[in-house]
Amino acid sequence: MSYYAVARGHCPGVYLTWEQTKAQGCEFWAYSPPPIPPIPAYYAVAKGRVPGIYSTWLEAEIQVKDMYSAKYKKFYTREEAVEFIEDYKKLKAVDPNDPHPRNPSTLVAFCDGSAINNGKWGCRAGWATVFPHNPSWNCAGVLLGTNVSGGKPTNNRAEYRGAIEAILRANQEDPSKKDPLYIYSDSMLLVRSMTEWVPGWKDQGWIKADGNPVLNQDLLKWLLQEQGPRKIIWKHVRAHTNGTDWWSVWNQKADELAGEQTRDRSFRNTSDDASGRKRSLEQIGSRGGRNWSGKRPVIGVGGFFQARRDHNTATRIPC
Repeated sequence: MSYYAVARGHCPGVYLTWEQTKAQGCEFWAYSPPPIPPIPAYYAVAKGRVPGIYSTWLEAEIQVKDMYSAKYKKFYTREEAVEFIEDYKKLKAVDPNDPHPRNPSTLVAFCDGSAINNGKWGCRAGWATVFPHNPSWNCAGVLLGTNVSGGKPTNNRAEYRGAIEAILRANQEDPSKKDPLYIYSDSMLLVRSMTEWVPGWKDQGWIKADGNPVLNQDLLKWLLQEQGPRKIIWKHVRAHTNGTDWWSVWNQKADELAGEQTRDRSFRNTSDDASGRKRSLEQIGSRGGRNWSGKRPVIGVGGFFQARRDHNTATRIPC
């Protein structure tokens, strides 16, 4: 925008248009204010190829592009950018007081979810929870029909359901909720939801920044309810690596077990059945499925179960 200053004329003053100025029949100077300098930006890359603070998005993008788990944010002060990176470091720092996950006495679970026709009519979503140090606790199940929030079964809901089972078992073994629980999952959505996004969603009434309600919030609330004061150490593990390391092996077992549930046609999927079912590994083994507990299948154990209905799952537990 230009300003026209009339120092001597019919009506001295400052005008915004050339037509107004010309009507004063006088000498004038056109004045344009200096451009407002751009506000400096700081791009903090907490997790990327090379973490650090960058002055342009072009530089920062190179560090995070095509990295699904990258952690970065734009700030207008360097202090905020530094604080963001430091907070992330604290979040990821290993607490020396935490037990090692490979210690046999540590509560550790690997969870996975799988789905056929994900989110569509006829979807079959299966979940599995395996405990490396306590194979007899291993369990798996399916989500059938329409869930309590009105949606169809999905792989994400199955992932959440597997994590819920891990916490339920930990609470059964440690009612005081004093012992930490490691939960490993190849679902970045689950891990980031529980470690980064849930606190903000709670404060905003379970509404996301885009104004839409948080999906599967019934299961997220259930996770928080069961967690209570227990410290849960959420860990992301890469899927389908074919690795032979401890973490890859157990994640693969959970993945295969969840997949078996989606292929087991003994469970009918009906639109008006809001229940799912849980089976112990002894039951799965007796039906010809893979028995990751390493025990000989127990024939006829299904007759000694008590039904319990909860969020999208009629859980069957040993009496």
